[in-house]
Amino acid sequence: MNNEQKWQAVAEHDDQYDGLFFVGVKSTKIFCQPSCKSKLPLRKNVLFFENVTQAKEAGYRSCKRCRPDLLDNQHKEIVETEMEYIHKIKSPVGILTVSSNGQRISGLWMEGQKYFAKTLGKDISERNLPIFKEVRKWLDIYFSGKEPDFMLPLIPKGSPFQQSIWDRLCKIPYGQTTTYGEIAIQFELEHKGKHTSARAVGNAVGHNPVSILIPCHRVIGKNGYPTGYAGGIDKKIKLLKLEGINIKNL
Repeated sequence: MNNEQKWQAVAEHDDQYDGLFFVGVKSTKIFCQPSCKSKLPLRKNVLFFENVTQAKEAGYRSCKRCRPDLLDNQHKEIVETEMEYIHKIKSPVGILTVSSNGQRISGLWMEGQKYFAKTLGKDISERNLPIFKEVRKWLDIYFSGKEPDFMLPLIPKGSPFQQSIWDRLCKIPYGQTTTYGEIAIQFELEHKGKHTSARAVGNAVGHNPVSILIPCHRVIGKNGYPTGYAGGIDKKIKLLKLEGINIKNL
């Protein structure tokens, strides 16, 4: 998500981006959530921070209206309250790093993936746990060109909107695809009164922390083209071909 897309979200007071980034106003040295209902600042006076710590270290104070510091603390609590374990697995798309709380899978990233391990907390230990053996079993079946007949317990970390979109991704059948726009329409049908866009859906899809298991690679452009993928477009195409999906521009 580039700065102009972030600015568009701020201009629209879009709460779907709350917690994903924070907005600093140079003229007041205050930082806010994207959805803050305070008067919209001039674009030239705005800069963006990835988290509350970054904003505070730059000398910005938390907005008293939208309280971004409380939101970040809530996200931080979700990320850091329990120990996480990681394990590396070799695959046809390169080395995969898997994370878990010991019971459920919280992350699966490819080498060089955008937002790699961004949701991991501070307490991390590399260990080969039974849950990782189940992941390896699932991946072995998947990369053999078959649909695994079981699903692993997941615990991805993200905002309520992201969680909703990731849940929708899990419902895309093996060997089939959908578009960002179709997911946006489905979201609005399931959440009466809430509006979203293909752009917002794309941002949530891009931040999916559990690649392959949460099949974000099955989301394509409206014209049937395999658009961007955090793990790399070449890997997205490989996964789609593996599932027997025929799309344009392969």
